[in-house]
Amino acid sequence: MAEPSRRHLLNYIVLAGLVPTTLTLTGCVGTGIDLGVTEKSKPDGVDPAQGRIITTSNHISRGASLTSAYRRRHGQSAVTPNAKLQRLAERHALVMARTGKVQHSIGFGDSFVRRLHASGYVAQEAAENISGGFDTIEQAMVGWQESPGHRKNMLKPAVREIGLGVSNNPTTGLKTFWVMVLGVQVQV
Repeated sequence: MAEPSRRHLLNYIVLAGLVPTTLTLTGCVGTGIDLGVTEKSKPDGVDPAQGRIITTSNHISRGASLTSAYRRRHGQSAVTPNAKLQRLAERHALVMARTGKVQHSIGFGDSFVRRLHASGYVAQEAAENISGGFDTIEQAMVGWQESPGHRKNMLKPAVREIGLGVSNNPTTGLKTFWVMVLGVQVQV
């Protein structure tokens, strides 16, 4: 596997790994996930109808495996796929593909905390990594590992579960959008 060049990383990865380190969501409200795609939220030339979720079982298993191996090399526990985090990651990847934007918050009232709460995943701690423009899960992982904010999220000691979403939109410059959500649920 060829690693993306430094230039590729600088041109395509959005270093957006800065989210709250610990989330306390009791008392938050939210009943659904609004995809937040409006005429104002999409750049010229982007056709929202072309956005598609393209996550495969290989993306999920390979992403969990690569993340777990990376975490173990740094003294942390492995992660396992979680269906709620998976749906959360896929939905946000789709929003990014439909808008052509690589951002944690797209649309009015959208935020990682709100989307996490609306997903039904009751997190003790959670983090989200996003990127665009990488062709493979391996390239996205290298990009996140080389970014201090994303690396910090991937190595959070408490997290135990992962969701990975991949979407595509050929009408955007980046074409492919990646979302990784890591978390640990509140134990009751």
